[in-house]
Amino acid sequence: MRDLSLHIHGETIESLFPLILSFGSLHSLFINSVDSHFNYDGNGVRVPPSFPLTQLKYLCIEARMFESGLKTLIMEQRNLEYLCIEYLTGDDVDLSSQSVKTLKLSNTWRAHKTYLSFSKLEFLDLSFSLSSELKLKQFHGDMPVLRKALVETSALSEQNVPMLRDILKSIRNVSELTLHIGKSYPKFIPSATHLPKLTSFDLFHPLVEPGRHMPVFPNLRSLKLSMCCYENALQDLICVLQHSPYIDSLHLIHVEGPDDRQKYQWAPEVWHSKLPLNSEGNRKYAHFSNLQTGDKKNEVIKLLSGENSSKRRKI
Repeated sequence: MRDLSLHIHGETIESLFPLILSFGSLHSLFINSVDSHFNYDGNGVRVPPSFPLTQLKYLCIEARMFESGLKTLIMEQRNLEYLCIEYLTGDDVDLSSQSVKTLKLSNTWRAHKTYLSFSKLEFLDLSFSLSSELKLKQFHGDMPVLRKALVETSALSEQNVPMLRDILKSIRNVSELTLHIGKSYPKFIPSATHLPKLTSFDLFHPLVEPGRHMPVFPNLRSLKLSMCCYENALQDLICVLQHSPYIDSLHLIHVEGPDDRQKYQWAPEVWHSKLPLNSEGNRKYAHFSNLQTGDKKNEVIKLLSGENSSKRRKI
């Protein structure tokens, strides 16, 4: 047997896993737990201490797994090139491989700390939540030849902004970056009549920490960014552009802010897009190409910063 694909219940996966790992001839393994989101109450599938399965080139596991055993399984696969993992359990995620070229991680939101070491990784697809309910602490990635990355967060809270910045530092060598930042949620502001009217300058900086050293993106040529384009977020984007000497293509999409304005005491206009008007007469998206031509990059930065408006300020 060279290829095996299973769509079964989590409890069945747990009982069959030692048998599955005994198929030493497998080159492709796909395991999907049909109840990962719902009824399966197991803590996760355990990897046996030894197994003959070492010829995998493609591994995709969409089931609850214990991270410690999974790390051993991945390290034993010297020919593995594609790795997809969802629903890891445990406080920390520590994965490494010297052969994987494509890595997809999603729903690893339980991990307080994430460590990735992939010496040959070329493409990273990372999808998770950074909402206020989660207390994430650290992300570190050693991916020296990474060229393309897709990072998607369904939500971003102020307390988890350092996690997002750690991710950006770990992938700063990419040439193509697609970054989707879900709805941004600020710190809770208690209701009080003496509070001044809050502006978008009171919102946090999602990408750049003011007053700190900004990492350079030396190879970045294409950036596709979806986020709530309020003032400070847009100024962070400008800072990224200024530290990306070879960027040539920029695609921006505005993501609406949270609906619960009463809880956070923000005026509705705080979340409005500050992108320049596009050809359709709205501020929902903007696309700029050929930024390396002449002085076009600086012209775009001036357009985004709104230098002619007294209402804008730089970080």
